[in-house]
Amino acid sequence: MRAGRFGSRVGAGAFGQRLRPAARQALNLMFPTTSDEGLAASFLHDAAEVRGGNSYLGKLWRLPGLTFSRASAATRINAEGKLETVGAGVLRLDHDPVTLAPRGVLMEPGRTNLAVHSCAIGTAPWGATAIGSVVAPAVSLNDAQAPDATMTGTRMVMPAVPAGAANGSRVGITVSGLNAGNYTFSVWLKGATGSEAVYISATTDAINYVRRLCTLAVTWSRFDVQVSVPTNGAAYYFQIGTDLRDAGQAATSAQTVYAWGAQIEAGSQPTSLVFTFAATATRAADILTVPTSALPFSASEGTLYVECSRVFGPSTESACPLSLFSPGRIEISQNSSQNVYSYSGGWSLGGPTLARGTTIRAAQAWAAAGAAMSVNGAAPATGAVSSIPSVSQLRIGSSGAGFSWEGHIQKIAYLPRRLSNPELQAITA
Repeated sequence: MRAGRFGSRVGAGAFGQRLRPAARQALNLMFPTTSDEGLAASFLHDAAEVRGGNSYLGKLWRLPGLTFSRASAATRINAEGKLETVGAGVLRLDHDPVTLAPRGVLMEPGRTNLAVHSCAIGTAPWGATAIGSVVAPAVSLNDAQAPDATMTGTRMVMPAVPAGAANGSRVGITVSGLNAGNYTFSVWLKGATGSEAVYISATTDAINYVRRLCTLAVTWSRFDVQVSVPTNGAAYYFQIGTDLRDAGQAATSAQTVYAWGAQIEAGSQPTSLVFTFAATATRAADILTVPTSALPFSASEGTLYVECSRVFGPSTESACPLSLFSPGRIEISQNSSQNVYSYSGGWSLGGPTLARGTTIRAAQAWAAAGAAMSVNGAAPATGAVSSIPSVSQLRIGSSGAGFSWEGHIQKIAYLPRRLSNPELQAITA
């Protein structure tokens, strides 16, 4: 599908004279010299430039050769700070829900939400239950404005849960048939007055738990907890509230909290909300590409640059924000240990470990004489090049080898020459 549909289109001009000065400056900074050819694109400014060959300067969504596909609807935060759904094939330009600042394009793998009635928490099979000497939470559906501006937030009046291994009061759901692997339970929460403390947790046997104590504000925040399922066919109970059969939880006071947007998904970090009703639902992967035939391209040398950030907390998954692919591959990635690295069939370079949420500005360059990579202005890692893979496609947000990005991409560039090591440091500083 041609990428003529952005989640938020600002202006419809196609040419450079319609770009604002800030957009022009952002593009210029990705070309180290005025004579450089190549592609630079900023998702923060909806702007792209191709220098050399079939030159172009204008709105990113009109870039010749740019193709985007996603075979389902998906959610994002719009320019007003509200969570909204955009249709299949619509690229998601995302925003900070508090500052409203643009965060770039949101790129994610496909995921299935296993929590039914995701925004009607309390509807069966969700249930409010008590353990020991306390009562179950009092649950009221459609009692608060949710992050998508609908009146669908669930109110939960939680009783005090005093110390005692037999006490608990929670709202939860059982999900059966889980395959071995990592799963993430996430939910939006807020308090009635602020500073409320509520647990989210998961257990398969009421003995072994994972849990997180969430301190709430009067505005919505999303919280998550990860669980590792050891064997196929497991059933887990995911819950909001206190369960003192878990030795890692403590007594809690009476409080009123609100919940919305529950998601249970395979993987070790939460992705954007997939709305569910009576059945599970799936969001398809985001695929964004440009053929190398649409760009000034060199088969013997080049440079990739990306500015990006992954969205949430710790992950054991590798992810790739930018690559050249098919049939070989050249990529910038972040591995399961959160190390930024570059990879191809002819070299591999290790970079620094960067925490999730940190902005990554990474560039790698290659030629027969050697490869180098700089991250956030650091001295480049260097290595020999045994061969240069044959590629035909620039992929933004994935490697084509099964590694998708899970977060935002702000800027990308491809140049058909190997930048010098000082240039790599300068472009990533």
